[in-house]
Amino acid sequence: MVYTLRQDKDFAPFLLDTAVWLKQTAAAPNRGLIDDVGEDALKKEVKVSNLNSALRYITQWVPHYLANDIEKQSTSIESVWSFIRKYYSFQQSEAQFMKLSSIKMEDNERPERLYQRILAHMQDNLLRKDGKLRHDGKAVPVDEDISPTVERLAVLRWLEAMDPELPSHVARVFAHDLQSMSLKDLQPQIVDALDSFLEEIRSKRVSCSRAFVPRGRGRGRSYPQRSFQKSSFTPSYDPRKKSPFCRVCKTAGRPASHSFASCDYISRAEKRDMIQSSRVETEYLDEADEVIPESDTQILDDE
Repeated sequence: MVYTLRQDKDFAPFLLDTAVWLKQTAAAPNRGLIDDVGEDALKKEVKVSNLNSALRYITQWVPHYLANDIEKQSTSIESVWSFIRKYYSFQQSEAQFMKLSSIKMEDNERPERLYQRILAHMQDNLLRKDGKLRHDGKAVPVDEDISPTVERLAVLRWLEAMDPELPSHVARVFAHDLQSMSLKDLQPQIVDALDSFLEEIRSKRVSCSRAFVPRGRGRGRSYPQRSFQKSSFTPSYDPRKKSPFCRVCKTAGRPASHSFASCDYISRAEKRDMIQSSRVETEYLDEADEVIPESDTQILDDE
C-alpha cells in the first residue's frame, strides 16, 4: 500500500517521516498545511484534497471502524499506524515483545518461514524514539536499528522453536566454526543439514526411551531395565513352617498348642469360614503374620 502511494507524486510527500498535519476540525479546515511560496488558494485546496484522498485510500485496507480516526484524527503517517496497532492490540510494549517465547513451529511450516516470523517479530519490537517505552528510564533518542546481536538471537530462538535440543546439537557439530563465525553466518549451513540434525536428535531420544521401562503402578515413572536372577539364598526362617496354635484358645487363656482346625471349642462351620477368609494371596509375608497351615484346610476337606 505504501509502495503504491509513493508512485503518485501527489501522495508521496505525505509519506515522509517529516510530514505532519492537523486533525480535521472546523478551526483547521486546511489541516495546518504550510503553503509554498507563491501558492494560491486553489493549490492549497488541492494539497488538502490530496491528503484526504491518500488517507481514504488507506482506509480501504483496514476495518471500517478505523476510517473516521484515520481520515479525521490522524496527524502523520505514523499516527495512522498507531491507530491500526491499537485496534489489533499490536501496540509496542514489553508484553508484546515477550510473545517471542510463544512463537512455535506450525504444522507443515518451512524452517525459513519460521525464521522470518521470528525476525519480523523482533524487528517490530525495536525501540522507537516516539514510542512510549523507556530504556534506562528515558526515551531513546533515535529509532533502533536491527543489530547483529538481534539477528543472532533470532537464529537461536529459531533453533529452539524447532527442537529444544537443537541448539546444543548445533553447538557440538559446529564447535570449531562457532569460534570465528556467528550463528547468523552459519544459518545457511544449518538449513542444509537441518533434516539430518533433527533425525539424529529423534533417534537419540528413541534409543534413550528404550533404555527405560515403565513401572506398573509407579505414577508414570520409568526405571532402568535390570536383569534379575533367582537367588540361591534360602532364609533360615520360614513363617509357613512354624508350630501351629489355636488363636481362639490362646485368646481365652486355654492351652493353644493345637491348630484351630482341630479345636473342640469351634464348630466345623466356623472353622470353614475362618479358613476361607484367611486365603489371601500375597507376595511377601511378615514374621508377625499368622499363616493358616495347609494341613488345617486339608483336615476340614477330609471331614
